[in-house]
Amino acid sequence: VILAGVCYYRLTPTMAEYRLQAEKALGTTLPPPKSMCRVLREGHAVLRAYWRLNALTVLIIAGASSFGLTYASLLGDWGKIFLGSKAAGVELGWMQNMFSCMGGILTPVLAFAGDKLKQGTGFMLASMVTLYVVMSIILSVPTWPAQVVVCACNSFYGCISGTFLMKYALALIGPEGIGTATGVFTLYASGVTLVQQQLVYFWMSSLPSSNPTHLSLPLRCAAIYTLVLLVVWASILGYHGLPKKPVTLAGEECNLPMVQTLVA
Repeated sequence: VILAGVCYYRLTPTMAEYRLQAEKALGTTLPPPKSMCRVLREGHAVLRAYWRLNALTVLIIAGASSFGLTYASLLGDWGKIFLGSKAAGVELGWMQNMFSCMGGILTPVLAFAGDKLKQGTGFMLASMVTLYVVMSIILSVPTWPAQVVVCACNSFYGCISGTFLMKYALALIGPEGIGTATGVFTLYASGVTLVQQQLVYFWMSSLPSSNPTHLSLPLRCAAIYTLVLLVVWASILGYHGLPKKPVTLAGEECNLPMVQTLVA
């Protein structure tokens, strides 16, 4: 990890180097870099354009993150309680990482194929809902195959939802502002995730540890809560589709010639 960090630090160009090369390639002067406060203000302005849908998006990101992180952190105890061996939980953790690697490769390919067939949005929404339905049903089934399926669903959901969030942000604000949109989504969702995780852990600690449901009940309720939000969100996007036109903030029109030059 340290070696990788040193390599990234040495090989990644600084912002000044990036701007210099970009100006040479575009043959024009780039506007001055935005301050962090301005970036946050623009992000808030974008979210306000579809504030109900975006608020629901934040809650879904937070709900899925809370469930996935909590489940992953409990795999050792989960294996001991439901499969009779803490080593089984360690094995599940390894398998979850393997499924995540597989999903990271397959998801973009399937999303690209779905877009070519004009079914990309529907395919990804249906996949996310289906994965959460399966997890909600078999989460506490005390068999090895069932827990492997839960691990696979949790991993694949993370890959598909991450890809779809980028697709959603691209439709919401366009390629030039996708970093701002995803950054603000993540900022809000991180705060909500922390609160939800603390509530789940508190609920677990308040139940008798001798009963296996002290882990499965709060986690299943968290999964069902996220599933309900996901069904509503998918229904809205499935009916209305993604935003038809990216949000344009005041003052962005002056950058359009530069964007057109870059595209050309």
